[in-house]
Amino acid sequence: MSSRAGKLCSVVASATERGLVAAVLLAAALCPFLVSCGPTATPSLPVSPRFTPTPTTPATPLVQTADELHASLAQRGLEFSSEGQQDLGFLEVPAWIYGRPHDSLQVHEYPSAEAAAEALARFSANARIIQEADGNRTAIEWLGSPHVFAGGSLLVVYVGTDRQVLAALEELLGPQRAGEPP
Repeated sequence: MSSRAGKLCSVVASATERGLVAAVLLAAALCPFLVSCGPTATPSLPVSPRFTPTPTTPATPLVQTADELHASLAQRGLEFSSEGQQDLGFLEVPAWIYGRPHDSLQVHEYPSAEAAAEALARFSANARIIQEADGNRTAIEWLGSPHVFAGGSLLVVYVGTDRQVLAALEELLGPQRAGEPP
């Protein structure tokens, strides 16, 4: 339960103990929109707009490597600076990181399309939970809206909202497979 909703529900509960009918009406009107006010309320994850990811079959991409993807985006006027390769800890292969002031790309190059498809299958539909190879599930707090693309042996996470980048990634890699709605 959010702290604001909890405080509101607590204030309403103490007011109803004093017999104020208006507080009961307020609770009935507002609490369903915030969260459940009862003691057995279970916390829920924030709801995002519905997005139905496409199947996990790898697309036939127009690019095969992180360097080709970076160059193809630059040819379209979408400049990202290379920040090197990093092991992010939740996927088996390190990511090539490319950044701009308000968005970033994480490009994972797998040894095969099948390995990339297996990694893609571990992402939740909204790309905020990843099941690691050991079976543990990890919640990811992205710094923006995640969008997951996969094509051939590439798995790409774009964190941002630039529609031109999203369109270019779809053209180069195929449709978005997981993440926030485009």
